[in-house]
Amino acid sequence: MAAGESQRMVTPSLTKAASETKAASETKAASNIATVSGAPAASLTPKPKALLPWLGRPLIQYQLEQITAIAPAHVVVVTGFHAERLAPHLAPFTDVHVVANPAPARGRSSSIVHGLQALPEGLSAIAVVNVDQPCAAATLKLLIRARSAGNKRIAIPRYQGKRGHPPLFASALRGELLQVREETQGLKAVTRAHRAETVYVDVDDPSVVWNLNTPDDYRRAQQQHVLLATTNSAKADHLAWLLEEVPLRPVTLAEANLHTEVPPAEADRTLKAIAEGKAIAWSRKFGGLVIASDGGIAIPALGESWEARLTARFAGSNATDAQRVEALLALLRPYRDADRQAYFRECVALANNGTLLHSWCAESAPGSIAESYRPDEVVPGFWLLTVWCDPSSGRRVAARSPSEPGYPDGAWARIKPSVQQFLRGYVDSQLTSAT
Repeated sequence: MAAGESQRMVTPSLTKAASETKAASETKAASNIATVSGAPAASLTPKPKALLPWLGRPLIQYQLEQITAIAPAHVVVVTGFHAERLAPHLAPFTDVHVVANPAPARGRSSSIVHGLQALPEGLSAIAVVNVDQPCAAATLKLLIRARSAGNKRIAIPRYQGKRGHPPLFASALRGELLQVREETQGLKAVTRAHRAETVYVDVDDPSVVWNLNTPDDYRRAQQQHVLLATTNSAKADHLAWLLEEVPLRPVTLAEANLHTEVPPAEADRTLKAIAEGKAIAWSRKFGGLVIASDGGIAIPALGESWEARLTARFAGSNATDAQRVEALLALLRPYRDADRQAYFRECVALANNGTLLHSWCAESAPGSIAESYRPDEVVPGFWLLTVWCDPSSGRRVAARSPSEPGYPDGAWARIKPSVQQFLRGYVDSQLTSAT
């Protein structure tokens, strides 16, 4: 596949060139990967890698969705042995140019050259992406930014010290890329020649070192996804923060093609039970590992008239963040000073394929609720931070991320070490790194 942006873009252009297959022998070796897809045995037929299930859709569709998210871009898909089978999956991408490699058995280098030849001149950078090396839009954006900022000829992602993919090349290297051959190890000849002009971009995403070469590689890669089970983008960021440096790849509902699914009901009586129920329900839909949470605030002065588990819904299930802030301030209007003290409570749960693995709960240090706010101060997603104050000074705490010093909801920070310890043990006992 191939993609590229024009020089009119502020960010560098992106060009993607990748073979749908490397050679006939590799295609044959990959054909049995479909046996781990979960389909009934009677329906199994040999599949090219491009059509393997990946996060709720064929791999080729996932790859194109991620690449075309870097818009506007020139995108070229190079097909080989299975062009006819891929055609229906490429048709919806109307801005993608498809070219056929007439001799795919000659290897990946020939497909790269065909893809480059189909791209227009005047691009600022070229990324070469193989269909069997899953590539996320976030990684592409980081590469584009890093190469441009450092004015480097090549940008390569790196995970825990290991070089990954895809490589991003400055357009000045187009002539060299057009000369790649299997006999000279393809792109390696170019990257070796420009080591001093290469920037390595460290990412917290193990997929940059995955290669879906064998059924075992494919199976391990699938198992290393962990779904962030929330429709709240701010909470998704918090859940991903819990997973930092754990060799698992966080996936949002949208990336997993589950964003149209109806979220599970939150009818349980405790935050812990709600978090566990979410994790179990979403893991059944996802068919894999899921992390979910539920949280709220405890306000001792309100006694039994306030339930922490209803924090997000006490103002109505369809209330906006601003309406929730207004409703809470109205509820606390009769209270002053120490009676406005509150605590964050958070519960996090992990489940896999409908089975609960573990859950944790923690409470933050005390804070206090402000008596007023400005509408432009509302914190999207974590609206309680809008009115959260340091109880000793009464000053509003502005930190919005659990990684920031002074972040008021210390419950997340207290849970993180336990989640990471458990997941590292889980990875060591259940998985082998998919490299």
